[in-house]
Amino acid sequence: MPEVTTSGLTKAKGVIGDPTRTPEETRTLSITFETYKRGFVLDMKDIEIFWFIEDIFTHSMTGVLRFRDTVGFAEFAPITGSDESLHLTYGQDNDINLTFDVYKVREIVQTGGADTASQNVIEVHFVDDMFQLLTQQKWSRSFVDESVSDIVRHLANNMLQKYSFNKFEASSEKIDFVMPYWTVRQAFKWLLKRGTSTTTGTPGYIFFQNTKGLNFITLESLLQGAPRIGTPTSGVYKFEEPDKPYFRNRILGWKIQGVDNFSMNFIRGGNKFGFDFDTKTFIRNQYEFLDGLDQTTVLGRKALFTDIGTSRARYELEGDTDTKILDAIFYSDFIKRYSMQQAVKLVMKGHEDRFAGDMIEIEWPSTEKGLVHNKQMKGIYLVKSVTNQWSASRPSWVQKLVCLKNGYTDSRNLNLTLASKRNIYGTTGGIGILGRLLG
Repeated sequence: MPEVTTSGLTKAKGVIGDPTRTPEETRTLSITFETYKRGFVLDMKDIEIFWFIEDIFTHSMTGVLRFRDTVGFAEFAPITGSDESLHLTYGQDNDINLTFDVYKVREIVQTGGADTASQNVIEVHFVDDMFQLLTQQKWSRSFVDESVSDIVRHLANNMLQKYSFNKFEASSEKIDFVMPYWTVRQAFKWLLKRGTSTTTGTPGYIFFQNTKGLNFITLESLLQGAPRIGTPTSGVYKFEEPDKPYFRNRILGWKIQGVDNFSMNFIRGGNKFGFDFDTKTFIRNQYEFLDGLDQTTVLGRKALFTDIGTSRARYELEGDTDTKILDAIFYSDFIKRYSMQQAVKLVMKGHEDRFAGDMIEIEWPSTEKGLVHNKQMKGIYLVKSVTNQWSASRPSWVQKLVCLKNGYTDSRNLNLTLASKRNIYGTTGGIGILGRLLG
């Protein structure tokens, strides 16, 4: 590791903005910016914005750092756009240590006079250590009669230099696969939609990195999970907790992302075509909305829609020779698109215990005074992404969670489709079910 210096900077973890805060308001962060020969620990008061995101639908973690250059950092470090990295340490109860590569120096902006170089503002974009191996190197490799999961493990070990997984779910199919000078990202795009889990018997694989490590798992497995217990952020998420002013799971702000009618065209149903080379004939599989819904665990009793199915929505030639692979392609696409139809964006005070792929429970109050809960929106949610953000505002460390709710715990709309596979878990009054209901 290069020499670490604090010339004009500070080694200590610091708080962005006002240091005279209560313990619950304090959010610690330390960023070491490494160049080819030395490391500089940035002074927290010089950071204008710093954030990074982890997402179950994105392979790599990425982020942005914008800071004031008060010591001629760009000149003396120096920043050249190559060989720079960031070492991040943050946490409230426990330290999380992450390393990122500087991918792009977006801009260096002059904010003072022409002769005051120390007043520049620098913005850099950074990525995790897997990003460039995923996207910048192409490989030629063939696999014969191997499972999708074994191929993914081989690519991770030998091309991404990743040798351990936080979660790894084996697949059942044996396939032949030729990687014709593709990047690993291109190979994953082809492979992940053709695998079926040996655990759940369903497709829908995702490959992502979060603060817990590397994950290769089906979305169905995550949807069948339950909120964790016995951790710093376990317990119900609430909008108000007057008796606990520093309640960790208090929701500071929220927004619901509604139905996307364009995306609905992909979940109504359709036709998948393959080709049988032995008989020289086309293979045609037809699907409708309920076919996909029956393969999907819904976080509630009712689906988001009535029966909107039609097999005339789409006609797609995949070219595969196996009808089971065509099924996997359709259901893999369906579960991801359907689960994204209702997303809730939450703003929370930061804590290192939260991560993408987690399951949480929200106690959602009713707008009607006579009712305790909103029975559509209360219940469990899958955390799709977590954006950790530090700034000079209060609280200095916030987390922006995008959470998926692919069904209603209950609803007054009697026309909504009843889910055949359900995951209803809760401890709040009115849910009445503790544990998991499947079928």
